[in-house]
Amino acid sequence: DLANLMRKDIKAEIGLTDGVSGEDRSIVYGKTQSAGTEVIMAASLIVVGYAQSTSLFVEIPIGWPYFFTRIFAMVGRFFYFDFESLAISPDCQWYWSYQRKWYTAMLLPIVLWGFLLLQYYSIEACVPHILIRKQKQNKVFNTACIMMVLLYVFVTAKTIEPYDCTTWEDGTSTLNKDPRISCQWTKAGGTEFTSYAGMAFMGVFFFIFYGVGIPAFLFSMLYTAKVNHTMGSVMTKE
Repeated sequence: DLANLMRKDIKAEIGLTDGVSGEDRSIVYGKTQSAGTEVIMAASLIVVGYAQSTSLFVEIPIGWPYFFTRIFAMVGRFFYFDFESLAISPDCQWYWSYQRKWYTAMLLPIVLWGFLLLQYYSIEACVPHILIRKQKQNKVFNTACIMMVLLYVFVTAKTIEPYDCTTWEDGTSTLNKDPRISCQWTKAGGTEFTSYAGMAFMGVFFFIFYGVGIPAFLFSMLYTAKVNHTMGSVMTKE
């Protein structure tokens, strides 16, 4: 009996399921204990993804059909809402230049993932018990993956904004997000690059880093788990 008990303790220490109870097995595999929490998180991901996808279609310059414009005109005779006064855009209230806000949007996910990475290895160094350490690290890893899903559409769309320019009749080209910025790559007779060129070059880099890197990372993680027959231990499957 003592030998069997020691064998079970050793299996539990290295993470084998034979020596782990039902509750501990869910901790090793990183599964959420509450089904209600899983439903809330799944619904939140769907809502946020839908809102992000819808926001992309809003920017397409398509006019309203005549039927809807007539309805708006009829309703406008009885009701009037000043949406600009009711909901002020935070983007208009920050006294930052567009380039500063763009670079902040590009670097903020990296800063957040860096903080989570630091937290992950801090748990590795400070928590001695393997099951508790595994549980805490799984939560950090799940948080990072959820951040990837939530930020993917927004950040990827933000990376290509420097190429959204309008060419005018006089031959000049300005950035649609900030018409004060000229979409000109060089200055001083073509001998120097402009600040816009730097932003455009970085847009290509961040598009590859976010737009291609995030799906590639998730695909490689799931593919590796499938090849190694460890899909049950992939923390993000829920």
